[in-house]
Amino acid sequence: MDNIKLTYTIVLVGYLLFMLIIGYITSKKITSEESFFVADKSLGFIVSLGTFAATFVSSSSIIGYVGWLYSVGWSGMWAIGGTLLSVIIGSLFLMGKLREYGENTIPDLFAARYYDKKIKIIPIVLILLMYIVFITVEVMGAGKVLNGLLGINYNVAVIITAAVFVFYTMSGGMYAVAWTDLFQAIMGFGFVIASIFVALNKVGGFTQMNIKLAQIDPSLVSPITGSVSTAVIFIMWNHLVWGTGNISQPAVIVRALSAKDVKTAKISTAWSGIVFVLFYFALMILAGTSKVLFPNLKDVDLAFPVLVQNLFHPIIGGLLISSIIAIIMSTADSVLLVVGSTISKDLYKDFIKPHASVGEIVKISRVAIMGVGILSALFALTKPAPILSLQIFNYSTIGAAFFIPMMVGFYWKRATREGAMASMVGGALANLLWYWLKKPWGLDPIIPGLAVGLVLIYVVSMLSPAPPEHITEKFFSKASEVLK
Repeated sequence: MDNIKLTYTIVLVGYLLFMLIIGYITSKKITSEESFFVADKSLGFIVSLGTFAATFVSSSSIIGYVGWLYSVGWSGMWAIGGTLLSVIIGSLFLMGKLREYGENTIPDLFAARYYDKKIKIIPIVLILLMYIVFITVEVMGAGKVLNGLLGINYNVAVIITAAVFVFYTMSGGMYAVAWTDLFQAIMGFGFVIASIFVALNKVGGFTQMNIKLAQIDPSLVSPITGSVSTAVIFIMWNHLVWGTGNISQPAVIVRALSAKDVKTAKISTAWSGIVFVLFYFALMILAGTSKVLFPNLKDVDLAFPVLVQNLFHPIIGGLLISSIIAIIMSTADSVLLVVGSTISKDLYKDFIKPHASVGEIVKISRVAIMGVGILSALFALTKPAPILSLQIFNYSTIGAAFFIPMMVGFYWKRATREGAMASMVGGALANLLWYWLKKPWGLDPIIPGLAVGLVLIYVVSMLSPAPPEHITEKFFSKASEVLK
């Protein structure tokens, strides 16, 4: 190993050890299910903002998105609209509501609003299936980074990163996840945004970067690719995929459930929008400078790692590599914790052993976290598909299943359990069918998925008995908030 890679490795090992220490320290705070799954609903504004932002951004952003922008140029910046849409929906309509009703998991929330424990089976199945895909994507991203920059064997890199975030998630639950997320958000967002100044200086500034991009391919500096109609379709499906898929993710929603109050849940979500604008603009700059300096990369997912390796002092490069891994792990740990709570709380306690003790629930969760972490790492070793493609599939399926019954459930008191069940199943199946049909008319699968879900929740709800009075009283006591 040469001196540069040795420096990278030393910095990275230091970072990983620090994450393990946080996991060990926060494990002392675990005294109940609520402390393990939602940090005793105690997270303040700064920690909530950090964990929300860090969970939102994953390997599909730092690896897949930069690689995609490397290929398509400025027209890809429209993609940020979907993320901002999800922030708007979350801060104005969803996160406050989620915190107000005080459940600990997303299946719990559906069971409470739709007055039937059996409805939990649908989100349980979807979370387990989609989140194994999700964690696989994150581990693949970490493996690609460490392989491309440090020359570590891809398989070894996958095993190392998976082992670290599985350990600290098992140890400290939401406390560990939230505090490591805050540190990883500061490190990840901070170093990525700061790195654009070095990158731009290398290519002669912002204007020169765009001139050189146009010389490589004029379409790289065009605001749209292809015809106007094609661009409109892309913008529409992109906003729907990321706008509904992001805010429907149980790993994101549990941030609202962990906030200390409704105001914190809403404001931390809103402020994250500013962070995302700065971050995604920085990613476009890094993708553009990488294209100018290294125009013929065979694997576009290495656009950012290769830039780091060639532009920065080894210590700064090591911190940037660690920041990439930080962003990846901050999402993976959140997703993994949701899987643990789904298996131990929503499945084991609610359907198998209702009187299980706190210690038993936490133990089952830790075993589930370890098992799913190992399974996802094994899948990652097979490199099943490009990172961004897998993540879009995951987000569109979750969004098609959960977005409609969540939003409609909070704002239409006539929504029934039968309607919600039909919406979740029908939306997910329509989404999957559209994938199988290879996206007729260029529509992303989430569009028919959301449409089917919306129609089903309305029609089936109107054909089934109205919700019990105590449900409408609990969720709609403020008449002004009900969409009649």
